[in-house]
Amino acid sequence: LLHERQTQHFIRYSRKKACRAKGERLMRTASQDGLRSASEAKPFRVAAPLAFVLAVTALAANAQSPTVPKKIQFEEDHSLPIVYLDIVSDAGAVQDPPSKLGLANIASRMLLRGTQRRSKTEFFRQVELLGGQISVGGHQQEGMEFHAEVLSENLDKFLDLLEETLVKPKITAEELHKLKKETIGKILEQKGDDRALAGLHFLRFFYGSHPYGNPVIGTQKGVMAITHKDVLDHYSRHFGSDTLSLFG
Repeated sequence: LLHERQTQHFIRYSRKKACRAKGERLMRTASQDGLRSASEAKPFRVAAPLAFVLAVTALAANAQSPTVPKKIQFEEDHSLPIVYLDIVSDAGAVQDPPSKLGLANIASRMLLRGTQRRSKTEFFRQVELLGGQISVGGHQQEGMEFHAEVLSENLDKFLDLLEETLVKPKITAEELHKLKKETIGKILEQKGDDRALAGLHFLRFFYGSHPYGNPVIGTQKGVMAITHKDVLDHYSRHFGSDTLSLFG
């Protein structure tokens, strides 16, 4: 367990370091292009603490849905024009039913398969236009984690997109079928990867019958057993005001 936490900490540190380098390259490029000289540079707008909290709390204001995070923590840092967000659901792989391993992973990833307003392709195109990224973190046993980052000057529009994916997802049977096929393909691919197999067998050996020993991605049999209703029920139970936390 300690090794897993250390690994997660290293991955998060590496990700933020890479994003910091990306932001610095962006600023250097802008300066070289003459868009921002030292004398005429305008500061990037970074959300003030109160404004940030109010913006996040208002994500579900127009949706008549209680999807407002129960816990909001943030650290203000003006050194780079980037806002980082982590949204965590309280349901991870340890809560998967024994016969449907992989449910938490599937249900969380379905939120990024399109919204009631946009298709998956259009949604991610809008995210990219804002200089942002949204993804679901892997290897989450206790809770599924959404990672998001965006240029601070585009935060307001980016929060609108976050509202869409968390409050107004379009969870269709068609997209679920596609995601299940993709997931089963990854599971089969792992069976040919010595490193992945060693990791899976180590977890099973170390944790025994405890749910921590189950793969977050699930098993082929478990994923195949997941139904459209299972995903809808999981979303209803675990994506509400008392089950989400936000860190930025």
